[in-house]
Amino acid sequence: MLGAVRSEAADGGIRARRPSLQSLAVIAATATVTAAIAVAFAVSRSPSAQSPARGVQHAAGANAARASLHYNGDRAELVVSGMPEPPIGEVYELWLNRTGAAPHPTDALFMVTSAGNGSVEVPGNLRGVREVMVTSEPLGGSSAPTSLAVLRVRVPRAR
Repeated sequence: MLGAVRSEAADGGIRARRPSLQSLAVIAATATVTAAIAVAFAVSRSPSAQSPARGVQHAAGANAARASLHYNGDRAELVVSGMPEPPIGEVYELWLNRTGAAPHPTDALFMVTSAGNGSVEVPGNLRGVREVMVTSEPLGGSSAPTSLAVLRVRVPRAR
């Protein structure tokens, strides 16, 4: 039996089939389209794909800290980098400053990673808000700031 198989292979009875150029073209086109869709999805989900507020505002007293607001429709997200972790027993709290009014507390509390990166959704809309402010507050937040702002980001007037 083994001799018969060897003789068929030697005679060319069993042949490896090479893919045609047409099937290779279909495979390449499918791979290209799949990669393009994956890249488009990743770019659309990226915070930088959303429109940021007018530039990046630096933190008061913390040269390495940066923050920006990213808008998606009527929602906004504050994205921070280079921030130190808050002291033990404290959390960062987001405040909304309107012209002629005291800073308004929000329930937006957040921490940053050991690399200083973090983000938090800004609650409500920003109509009439002139800046978003971040302070370090006791766990659970505060009804009035207990420390100076570590970040201030101006909100464009069109909001």
